[in-house]
Amino acid sequence: MDRWGWEGPQRLADISGLTASQSQRRNRGFTRILRRPSMRTGTASSRWQETFSSIMMAASNSTAKSSMTISMTTHPDQTPKVRAHALAHATFIISGDVVVPDFWTEYFGIPPDSTITKGKPFLYPSGKLSTRPGKLGLWAVKSESAVCSDHLTPHLRYLTDRLLLPRAGLRDLVCHDEAKMSFWCYWQNETGDRVPDVPDDIRAMMEEMGGTIEIDEYR
Repeated sequence: MDRWGWEGPQRLADISGLTASQSQRRNRGFTRILRRPSMRTGTASSRWQETFSSIMMAASNSTAKSSMTISMTTHPDQTPKVRAHALAHATFIISGDVVVPDFWTEYFGIPPDSTITKGKPFLYPSGKLSTRPGKLGLWAVKSESAVCSDHLTPHLRYLTDRLLLPRAGLRDLVCHDEAKMSFWCYWQNETGDRVPDVPDDIRAMMEEMGGTIEIDEYR
C-alpha cells in the first residue's frame, strides 16, 4: 500500500465484484483506488461536495509542482436512506501547476462550472470564497445539473459530446502544461451491488488521450 492508500487490483475486485485478474486487465493504466475511511455525517451528495471542496483546497495549499489525482474512494453512508439526488454524475477536470482556466474556456468554447486560477482566491462549490490563493490551476465541467441518471454512461456521454471529445492535439496540450486530465465520477452504492458502468470506448478514448477515469464511491 502506498501513501495514497493504493491497494491494487484486489481492492478493485472487492468493490466491483470482478476477480483480481479481471480488475487488473479492465483498469490497467488509468485507475487507482484510494481508501479513505469517512466518519462524516450528512447526505452522500453533501459529502461529495465536501470531497470536491477538499480537492480545490488541495490546489490552494499545494506547494509541490504536480497535478492532482482523484481516485476511487469508498465512503460508508451512515445517513437515513432518503432519495434526493441521482446516484451518479461526472466531472471533467484539467488541473496542474501551470493550468490557466481562461485558456481552457477558450479552447473548449464553453463556460466551466468550477475554476481555480493560480495566485488568486477562488469559489468553493458552496459559493464560499477561499481564504488562500490557489497554488494550482483547475478547470472543470460537471454533468450533475444537466443529466438525471443513476448510471454513469449518460453523464460521460454528455460530457464527451459537450466537450467534443476526443480532440486532436489535446493530449499534447495537457502534457505541455504537465497537467492532469480526468473524468471524476460520483457513484452512490448504498446497496453494495452497483458496479460502475463506464463504456469501453470512453475508457479507450481517455487512455489514448493520457487521461484517467476515477470513481468516488459512497456507501
